[in-house]
Amino acid sequence: MPLNARTIFRWAVFTALASALIHVVVVAVMPWMAMKRVFAETGDRFGYNRMIHAAPVDAAARMLPRPAPDLAYSICPFDLAAGPVRIVFGETGDRASVTAYGGDTENFLTLTGADLAAGEVTLATEAQAADLGGRAVVAPGEKGVVLIRRLVRRPADWDSVERERDDIACGPA
Repeated sequence: MPLNARTIFRWAVFTALASALIHVVVVAVMPWMAMKRVFAETGDRFGYNRMIHAAPVDAAARMLPRPAPDLAYSICPFDLAAGPVRIVFGETGDRASVTAYGGDTENFLTLTGADLAAGEVTLATEAQAADLGGRAVVAPGEKGVVLIRRLVRRPADWDSVERERDDIACGPA
């Protein structure tokens, strides 16, 4: 059967619509799936509103999707249903960052460099932040995760990273 212009046009339209549908489904579902995995590997497994320090192991054994092998991760899965959560990151050394993500992977807080001088931050819902006089960062939802990342230049640096982790905490505000 010879291909005519109408057949080619129909296949092109079908292919474009199928591609668009697949793209929308992937874009909508992938963030949800990524956070579901993070919550399962952290909060559901170890508890919410507490700090979890990822062990100095290869990237395949870490709890996060696509971790970098030269970063030390401290993870606080938070649930604001019981109240605001205070994150204390203490002495973070050089090349560190604190990042908070909502349950839909929305990045709503990033602290680096001089921003880390405060040493702590409180996360809350809008209503909780109002009760605290606005002295909290408003999270986009009740659940999320805070990542504290620290560059580990050499394997010998893990000792200093472990000492810094003694000052990192996550809990009720």
